[in-house]
Amino acid sequence: MNNRDIVLTTSTSSGHALVMTEHYMKSWDKAVLYYRAWHRGSPGHKAIVVLHGNGEDSSHYLGLSNQLGLEDASVFAWDLRGHGRSGGEPGYARRFDDLVEDAQSFVKVVSVTYGIALQDMIVLGQGLGGVILSAWLHDHKPDVGGAILLCPAFGPRLGVPLPRATLHLLRRADPEGYVRLRPRGPAMVDDRCGEQQPAPAFAGRLGVRLLASLFDTAKRVLRGAGRITTPTLILSGGSDRFARLRPQRRYFEKLGASYKRMEVFPGLSHRLLQDGDRFMPILHMRQFIREILASPCRGSRMAESLP
Repeated sequence: MNNRDIVLTTSTSSGHALVMTEHYMKSWDKAVLYYRAWHRGSPGHKAIVVLHGNGEDSSHYLGLSNQLGLEDASVFAWDLRGHGRSGGEPGYARRFDDLVEDAQSFVKVVSVTYGIALQDMIVLGQGLGGVILSAWLHDHKPDVGGAILLCPAFGPRLGVPLPRATLHLLRRADPEGYVRLRPRGPAMVDDRCGEQQPAPAFAGRLGVRLLASLFDTAKRVLRGAGRITTPTLILSGGSDRFARLRPQRRYFEKLGASYKRMEVFPGLSHRLLQDGDRFMPILHMRQFIREILASPCRGSRMAESLP
C-alpha cells in the first residue's frame, strides 16, 4: 500500500499550490480502503470529510476544496468498499452496517493521523453516502461539528418494477445477486466537480443483500432521527430522479438538531455538485461550514452559542 503526493495545477488565494495525497487504510474488518487528502497542515485547521454516492468515487470531488474556498479547511474523501480503488466486489457489502463502520474507521484515521478534533470536522454525504452518514450519526453519536446531506437516498427509486417485499424475498433466494439502479429521466451530468476529466457512466449496481439492508437502515434512521442532534444542512435536487424528496423532508422534520436547514433547488438533479448550475448549492455549503466552524460551541452544543 503505497502513498504518493500529487501537486494540483490549481492554487489557493494565498498563492500556495494545494497538494493532494493518496493513501490506503485498513478498516475495522481489515478491508483495504483508498482515500485522498487535500491537507493544508496549518495549526488549528479544520476538515471536510466526504462520503460519496453509489456509482461514484473520491475522484468526483477533486475540485471541491477549491470551490468551497475555505483557506483553513482540509478535505478528505475515501472510496467506499467496492468503489474506485478500494477493495471489494463492486456494489457489494454483506450488510449496510459494514459501510457505517467504515465511516467510523475513516473518521478515526483522519482524526488520529492529522490531529483534527471531531468538533472541527464537517462530514458530507452524497446520496448513498448521505444514508451512511445519517446512520453513523444515529448509531455512534459522534460529536462532529456538523453534517451536510446532499440528496440522501432514504427512498431510492429503483427504476425497475421491484417492490421492497420482493427485494427481501430475493435476499433469501439469491443473497449474492445484484440489482442495477437506473435513475429515471435524463442522464445525470458528471464533470467531476468542475475538473475537466473523463467520467464513467453511472454504475448504479448494488447487491441484493446491500440494497435490502439500505431500505432497512433508512427506515430505522428515519424512525430515530429525533435522537440526532448534530447541526445539519440538507440540500436536495428538485429534479432528482434517484432519491425521493418526501423521505428527505420527513428526516428533516424529525431531526432532533436545534440548528438545521433544508434547501430544495428546482431543476437540479441527484448529483448537485456535478450539475451545471451548482453555484447555489456550493454557496449554501460554504455559508453553513463557515458558520459552524466559526462558532465557539460546535456539534450538539452549537445552539448554546446562537443569539
